[in-house]
Amino acid sequence: EKQAWGPLWLNQDQRKYIAIPAFIAVLSNRSLELIASPELREKLHIGVATLVPPQGEKGRAFDAEEPDFRAALIRLRRSQKLFGDNDKAVSFFGNNLFRTNITIPGTVPLGNYAVDVALFSDGARLTTGAAAFTVVKSGVEQSFTAASRDQALGYGLATSMIAVLVGWLASVVFRRD
Repeated sequence: EKQAWGPLWLNQDQRKYIAIPAFIAVLSNRSLELIASPELREKLHIGVATLVPPQGEKGRAFDAEEPDFRAALIRLRRSQKLFGDNDKAVSFFGNNLFRTNITIPGTVPLGNYAVDVALFSDGARLTTGAAAFTVVKSGVEQSFTAASRDQALGYGLATSMIAVLVGWLASVVFRRD
């Protein structure tokens, strides 16, 4: 939280949120309010807000400012496209078949991700399912990453030479004679 201190804006207060998902996409065929009651959504952890649990400041029994910090965290992650929901993302093709596409931003951390699927009817959960996927680097990006790790000296020299070359080229192009 930034606060004005004279002509400067300084960080004054902060909270650390641990054990929250790096990426949340809640996809449905209609609004979550129409699918399940708020109590059931809270109990089953359905929705972005329920997946970011309240975490007060260490040593405080009650943290009155925590809801503001949690709302700000959710707002920032939404603006980064790391948290989101779409109530028109699931299409049903019969009773047992559905389809959806998950858009994953390029800024998500590498690693394993879980997919939880729940089927509701008349406000009650009928069944659930689970799947998983892994986000990995591939192609040229993976080649550069592997080179930086496996041949660190050569990679460092090559990037330094490229920086020198680009700097020299810029000085030639923008020279004022």
